[in-house]
Amino acid sequence: MNTESYADLHRKWIIPTTIGSEEKDALVRGNGVWVWDENGKKYFDACSQVSCANIGHNHPKFTALMKHFWHEAGLKNAISVTMGTDFFYENYLYKRQAYDFDLTPIALADRLAPHLFGKDNTIFGFQSTGAEGVNLAIRYFRTITEKKYWISFEKAFHGRHGESRDSSDSNPVHWNEAERNGNVFFLPFPETFEDLKRAKERLNGIPLKECACLIYEPVQGEGGGMRVGWYLRQLETILKEEGIFSISDEIQSGLGRCGAWFGYQQLGLNPDAVVMGKTLGSGVPVSAIGIKRDAVGKKPFMPGKVSGTFSMSPIGMAAANITMHIYEEEKIVENAAKLSPLFHKILYEAIESFNENDGFNPYFKVDGIGLYKSIKPYTFTGNHDAGKRNQLVEKLRELGVWTLGASKNYPAVRLTPPLISTESDLKFLADALAKAIRSA
Repeated sequence: MNTESYADLHRKWIIPTTIGSEEKDALVRGNGVWVWDENGKKYFDACSQVSCANIGHNHPKFTALMKHFWHEAGLKNAISVTMGTDFFYENYLYKRQAYDFDLTPIALADRLAPHLFGKDNTIFGFQSTGAEGVNLAIRYFRTITEKKYWISFEKAFHGRHGESRDSSDSNPVHWNEAERNGNVFFLPFPETFEDLKRAKERLNGIPLKECACLIYEPVQGEGGGMRVGWYLRQLETILKEEGIFSISDEIQSGLGRCGAWFGYQQLGLNPDAVVMGKTLGSGVPVSAIGIKRDAVGKKPFMPGKVSGTFSMSPIGMAAANITMHIYEEEKIVENAAKLSPLFHKILYEAIESFNENDGFNPYFKVDGIGLYKSIKPYTFTGNHDAGKRNQLVEKLRELGVWTLGASKNYPAVRLTPPLISTESDLKFLADALAKAIRSA
């Protein structure tokens, strides 16, 4: 009998993706806001599996409807269920009476458009990953403007291939400097007014008339540890005056995570395109890009430009439509908006007494907005403290809170609970955090 743990076997056989070789535990089950490891230990999921499980794990309605879809449609024509196409709707509509709503791309567009630029002003592209959505958005604006350059931000993270990787400035996305694309310029992320001033100065060295678009995260997640772009609006306005389109990457910050449908809405931004990732399908591979129709006029997508084996796959469309149905029925975004002020308050209370020291001890800072938060530890000299971050993650695990570290640039503890959380769930998290800070 093999006595090695799942984590040991993973290290032995599998190339690591985002989790390093130091990971000790493997999660094997989830239900609602809770997850369990292979030893049966129960944890509150404080990272929502990197914001994919906004409606929690194994949501009963999601599970039942996806099971029905796969059984009724998938077993009869599995290839058509997994592979995408434009006009083959048989499997999207199969046994519709079991759902009382459509599972088509048109139905999904109809659900999403009111929360973006309106039903008459939004056009969609559906892909299988967030990185594909980013690639599609950048390629589209470069194509219609016939300009090769675009602009991103320092410490950004947008994906791991194509234009999404080129737009990222977060190690270890780039294995070495030779991989970087010379067609993208990086600005300081405008979290503070001083950042904004430095970004404006940097613009003087960029050929703005040759730039197609700007891409940003309203809140820098993986690369910035939930740094908020408080001054993004000013920078976006300057670039729009130069004829530069803007893209809001909402792969992690969107769909209620920031306390509104999208993070750009919380910050008063004005993007021309919005990218969503697998949160849209509760973890099933699916992504979307919504483009503002009146910003681009009648400039079309050319056939073949957005094609892909799994683009607009029926299983992805089913998962996304079912997820959005649950969002509407259970008022998921409204719940996130209601919980956001409480979450902010109790996190500050958790660190407040610890930070009242004589100036010679480490201290902690809360970053982020809505239910998209992080805790960042600092040394008494004001430097980021990655070691303390790792200790804090370990202590939280011991206290029954599952979370992950975020950002090598700004070491942080990710605190992004499921949007179905209750007040008591968040208080459990805050109590554990207060204990962990004092013992880390």
